[in-house]
Order: sequence, then structure tokens, then C-alpha cells
Amino acid sequence: MILVDTNVVIRSYEAAEALLPSKSPVGGAHPPTDPLEQIDGAWRKLLAASEVGTIPEVLAEITKAPGTRWKHILENDFRHLVAKQTDQYYKILGEIHHYVRTYWPAHDADAFLKAADPHLIAMAAANGWAVATLESPAVPQIDRGATRFSGAIKLPYIAWRFGVPIKTIYDLFTAPGRR
Repeated sequence: MILVDTNVVIRSYEAAEALLPSKSPVGGAHPPTDPLEQIDGAWRKLLAASEVGTIPEVLAEITKAPGTRWKHILENDFRHLVAKQTDQYYKILGEIHHYVRTYWPAHDADAFLKAADPHLIAMAAANGWAVATLESPAVPQIDRGATRFSGAIKLPYIAWRFGVPIKTIYDLFTAPGRR
């Protein structure tokens, strides 16, 4: 299973919306190749095959975002695929908190730990799953003589540290048999 990050869901719909013609055809109906219907169909296919899932923290982030198209998918299709929290999940989540607080200053650690990212990583690590995100992998920066990293903490780096494979939106929608 691949757990999806907030940015993957939202950006997939934004990309589809960008492909829509600027003016709707007469009567307001979209052409049969409506990109929004195509992305809805692609998500539903992945959901029906139980190839993707998410966590409550991602659903909360998405519902706060502007726009309504993806919220319909979440409420009707994604909700039943929310991964269940286990003792192993909580153990790994604690290890992630400890790691981040040990190696980053408090303001960077707090920003990362308040988001859905540590929960995604913990859930994926606890179950042997992957995470799909649009964040680019970035090696943390450390100043000469410093004992801690500095700057924004990126999901792919922490996922790598905890053995979680990272997938892209391209991986989700173009894997063999998904076209």
C-alpha cells in the first residue's frame, strides 16, 4: 500500500483543473475527456484496488485547503481507507519525535512534528508501506562546528531514515496496468 501525502491529492486536482478549457461548452457540460473526471477516475481505481490509503492527519489537512473537488473524493472514497493506529505505529512515532528533537532546533522540529508527515512515516514504517509525496528529497544542512541540522525538515529524508520508500505522483498513476 502507498499512503498519500496531502500535497499529492491536492496537486493532482490542481493539475487537472489547469487542463480545463477556460470556457465551458454550451450548457456548462464538460467534454467527455474532462481532466477532473479523469483524475477522479484514477483515484477511484487506486482506491478500489486498495493500493492507496491515508491517515486522519492528512484528511484534516486536505479539508482545510481551499477548493472542494477533492473533498468529495475524501468524504466518499478515502474515508474507509484510513489506516488504523497500532502499538507499533505509536512506538515509531515516538522514535521519530525523539530523532527530530535530537537533531534539529526546537522551532524546526516543532513545525515538522505538528504536520501530518511524522504520522505518515510512522504508519508506513509500522506496516511496511510506502509514502507518496511531492516533497523533494533534501539532505539536511549542518553548519561547520554545529551539532544540529538547520532548516525545514523534509518528509523524504525522515522517511529514508526510518526505512520508508518514497513514491511520486508519477509512480501512483503510471505504474504498469494503471494507464
